[in-house]
Amino acid sequence: MWRSRKLLLVFGVALAAAPMTSLAAQGGVELAPVLGVYVPLQSVIVQADGTSAKQATAVAIGGRISVGTHRKVSFDGTVTYVPSDVNASAGASGGSSSLLLIDARGVVSFGQVGAKTRFYLAGGPAVIVRNGEFYQDFDGTTDIGGNVAAGLRVVLGKVSGRVEVASYLYSVNLTGAGSLSTGSELQVDLIASVSVAIPLGP
Repeated sequence: MWRSRKLLLVFGVALAAAPMTSLAAQGGVELAPVLGVYVPLQSVIVQADGTSAKQATAVAIGGRISVGTHRKVSFDGTVTYVPSDVNASAGASGGSSSLLLIDARGVVSFGQVGAKTRFYLAGGPAVIVRNGEFYQDFDGTTDIGGNVAAGLRVVLGKVSGRVEVASYLYSVNLTGAGSLSTGSELQVDLIASVSVAIPLGP
């Protein structure tokens, strides 16, 4: 399990880095800390007896590298950490947990190139890893899915600010915990975030 999890993490990082190598020489490379709120819309576990368990709404902290931001089409790679515990309904047990979300996205910006304010849409693959006490007896805690986002980028002198809402779409299938084993559960996780990007190149 741990070997496959590590391979998936490497896969996610590689996805985030691959498009950036060829575009880095063209300028528009930015690095940004990201702060947001994680809001899960579905339960992670739903049992036949009606009991359920769901990640809690929590702060999301991460970092993003963007390449080609001077162009209409650019690329992002983002790693986000979410210290989100699992809350359970009556008759079930919750526990401490966290999530690591890794995504790579193509970004299409609208408006004139060089404009101070531009709306954008983004999308691409994502890797979601669940950790913590609640998941220690489960297999299937690493999932591959997709993410889509919409946001606004505003140039503020030499830096730029972004306001964004992203949605992570994937299925989770936890096994190996006896009565808490689940079938495939569709997950929709939202992250609303703000960031300030610092240019690394011309």
